[in-house]
Order: sequence, then C-alpha cells, then structure tokens
Amino acid sequence: MANSVFDFLRTRGRYRVDIAGSFQPNGANTAVTNVNGRGFSVVHTAGTANYVVTLTEPFYGYDGIIVSLQSPTLGQDAQLISEADVLTTKQFTVAVYDSGTKAGITDMAANANTRVHFFARLKNTTVNF
Repeated sequence: MANSVFDFLRTRGRYRVDIAGSFQPNGANTAVTNVNGRGFSVVHTAGTANYVVTLTEPFYGYDGIIVSLQSPTLGQDAQLISEADVLTTKQFTVAVYDSGTKAGITDMAANANTRVHFFARLKNTTVNF
C-alpha cells in the first residue's frame, strides 16, 4: 500500500469513471489469464483474434478507450475494433494482429511478457458535461 497522499482525479466534464485493466492471452483458449483491474471481465472469441471486454456496470457513453499490446515479439499490435457499446451490451472488442501482414493472431501464445492493456474514460450521466 502506498503511503503517499493521493488527490481525486480532475477531468474536464463531470461524472466520469475511469476503468483500466490488462490480461494475458492464453493461446487458442477462450479463457484469458492474469486479469488485472476491476469492473470488467474478458473472454477470447475462439478462432478469432478478438477479445471481448464486458464492463460490470452500464455507462451512458465514453470519452475514449485506448488499447495497447505489451509483447516480447516486435511487429504485433492491438486495436479497438467496432463501436464500443458501453450502455446496452456493456462491451468493446480488442483485436490483436501482426502489424506487418495485418493478419489477426488467433492463438497468441501464453507468455509472461504478453499483455493486452486498456483504459476507458466512461460517462456516468446523460447530460453532456
């Protein structure tokens, strides 16, 4: 536990919630491993390069969602695909791919140095603050 004093995060706009997390791909398995963070779950869509992140709570919208891939192999990347639906399905999808061939990596090997990271700033109000 940190001993420093932390202040509340200040954002432009009101009623924002930040959810950040990461997880390790687990080959072709649908289950992922070593999930870090709270307020979400994640599953690998079998046979694809896609990982579906499902938020625990619904939100009215989002300011932004950022994804990145930590990998010991150069030339691999991750990106958010399709429009995130944080209200109804409470989901967004991350794809991992080979940045050279642009082909999806459907069975990214489990590796202690491989993680998908994400950060989402979510709106918890219908008023556009």
